[in-house]
Amino acid sequence: MPWTRPRLFALTVCLGSVVVVSTGRASVDTPRQPPATLFAVGDIMDCQHPERADAVGRLMERHLDQDPDAIGLTLGDNSQDRGTRDDYQCLDESVWGGLRPRLFPVPGNHDYDEFEATGTVPEFYLWFMNTGRVEDGYYAFTVGAWRVLAINSELMRKVDGALRPRAVDQLAWIE
Repeated sequence: MPWTRPRLFALTVCLGSVVVVSTGRASVDTPRQPPATLFAVGDIMDCQHPERADAVGRLMERHLDQDPDAIGLTLGDNSQDRGTRDDYQCLDESVWGGLRPRLFPVPGNHDYDEFEATGTVPEFYLWFMNTGRVEDGYYAFTVGAWRVLAINSELMRKVDGALRPRAVDQLAWIE
């Protein structure tokens, strides 16, 4: 039997970035999609205490292994340090390194610290595989019947009281 009830779901997370998840509207002709499973975590790695990140990473790994169609979301501050190459090396050396293909991340303010200091491409985009285009800083993907928008709140910082051009682009993209 086709799914006829319109549904709209949203998840807002205030960890420096926002992930909006939406099924959109279903019509009479839309068959019911299999359920999608997303596991989410934020504030992952503090290089001074890698055992904490490793414990959470093993939990994420176990859940993803139990459901091969599930994906993992990271909700900002993937590096709790300064977002440097060394900080991401800590992630790479933990269980998180092997999870990269199944992770869909959004950055947090710590992931942009090195970028703010040096103007280089944030290491976040060099380490994660599913970040969308570096030029944008935001992206979307579909899992099951869900459309997930990975919104980058770091783009929303104002400069001289005005939104940055990439922030304006991101807002237009959302609409």
